Amino acid sequence: MSYGPVIDLLKSYFTIQDRDDPRTIRERVTGKLLTLDRALESTLPALLALLDVPIDDAAWRALDPPQRRQRTLDAVKRLVVREAREQPLLLIFEDLHWIDSETQALLDSLVETLGSARLLPPRELSSPVPAPVGQQDVLQSSAARYPVG
Repeated sequence: MSYGPVIDLLKSYFTIQDRDDPRTIRERVTGKLLTLDRALESTLPALLALLDVPIDDAAWRALDPPQRRQRTLDAVKRLVVREAREQPLLLIFEDLHWIDSETQALLDSLVETLGSARLLPPRELSSPVPAPVGQQDVLQSSAARYPVG
């Protein structure tokens, strides 16, 4: 599944349960996101789409797949970097040697941002396979958890 670890990260961050309906998910995401920073409002369509919530945004629906992909990557990155301004973060993902290309692209983007965010550089912990991320610096442990600090 594309973005599988990212979706797990978002579900944890927004305290979303499998039994939650789209309305509940939308309320939790919108409430927490806007409480963190109203400037993140433009990321709502991308984040909600990742969580399989129907999007009522005509501009989002008009985007072609590469544009949606870029907006999705930017939305998650902006959320993580903004939360890191509130408190230091440690992102933990399991089995990164199996991640999909979309999650890989997000991790690559986050690694590029490390100089400006209080975000622990991801590291490879348990796999003998070298991490595929840009700086060979990927964190691997147990399922995505957000935030720690």
